[in-house]
Amino acid sequence: MKNIFKVFLSFITILCLQEANTSELINITTVGKNKIQLSDHTSLSITNFDRLEENGHQNWKTKLVAKHGDQIVSQVFPIMKDYDENYFYYFVPLKINQYISDLNRDGELEFAIAVDHGGNAPYTSAVIFTLIDDHIRFYRKAWFKMDGGREIMWEMPNDSK
Repeated sequence: MKNIFKVFLSFITILCLQEANTSELINITTVGKNKIQLSDHTSLSITNFDRLEENGHQNWKTKLVAKHGDQIVSQVFPIMKDYDENYFYYFVPLKINQYISDLNRDGELEFAIAVDHGGNAPYTSAVIFTLIDDHIRFYRKAWFKMDGGREIMWEMPNDSK
């Protein structure tokens, strides 16, 4: 029994060390709903611009921006082609507590953005982007649970049982 316990502890230690090494490689210093700051002076942000006023309502267009230092190196507008640019967008975790990760193990980092469409649907669209040499490229679409979602989902759950 003691040997099984030692093997179990060794296995858990190896997993923890592997997770620590992975997070050190990415080294995110700041994560917010609208900004991810990487340690190599690269930042990703969801930025509002071009304020519009219609019938007493104020709206802003929204774009995704990658900066290296203070210099903009890449922009995406519109963030999601299926939605109007006036919606609210925010970063969501790809995996539990991981906002940026190398999903396909190609050395490039991926991150997810979801749209808050203001409706009462339990799930919303999310888009996964990849960061290649400080430039943003589309990776694929996914879903995110609006209330209490902890990670993106690749396929829409079937709640119609």
